[in-house]
Amino acid sequence: MLHDSPDGFDPPFRFDDETGEIRANGKTVWLTEREAQVFVTLLQNPGQVVDHGSLLEAIWGTQDVEDHHAIQVYVSRIRSKTRELDGDASWIRSIRRRGYVFHQQDATLVRLTYDADLVVTDIDPDDRFFLGWNPAQIIGRFFLLADGQIPYDDQEQAIEAVRTMHSLGILDTDNTLRLRTGDGDIRTHRVRMRSLGPKDDFQGLEATIHL
Repeated sequence: MLHDSPDGFDPPFRFDDETGEIRANGKTVWLTEREAQVFVTLLQNPGQVVDHGSLLEAIWGTQDVEDHHAIQVYVSRIRSKTRELDGDASWIRSIRRRGYVFHQQDATLVRLTYDADLVVTDIDPDDRFFLGWNPAQIIGRFFLLADGQIPYDDQEQAIEAVRTMHSLGILDTDNTLRLRTGDGDIRTHRVRMRSLGPKDDFQGLEATIHL
């Protein structure tokens, strides 16, 4: 049967824990029984480190099996298979000397709301990382993602640029922009901008990012 994920976690695939079938991007791979047991244990705890003992118990019903190498082999095989579905897949991360964590994937659509000083007042959804950024560390801060004509590292200049664009009626756009990631990279994504307030009174903006 299709595995139910925890509330608030929407993985980019469908997993049948009875057959070991994983489907994503129009492709399908199958996990062995042992691989599926490891996978579902991690999937049930997204964003949380699952230690080797818990994985051993999921497979053999006991933590008294000193065979961490077997876990490494199963995780390696799972990674190899999931990359067939998505070449950029990094769903399972190793935490040295602790275990493994199922990485919570970015949301597919994120909306950031700013006030007139370009301080982020709301992020929807606010319970998931996006582009490598943690929403909890962004809300309440001056924070711009776009690497373009609006300076992301100078709040006063950014406010002046945005106010000018708002008064000229050119701030509302739906374009592909270069965005900074939390990992220090630049990625291209579609972003829809909507300014808030009348033409002579800029009150903020909304930016919807398509991931």
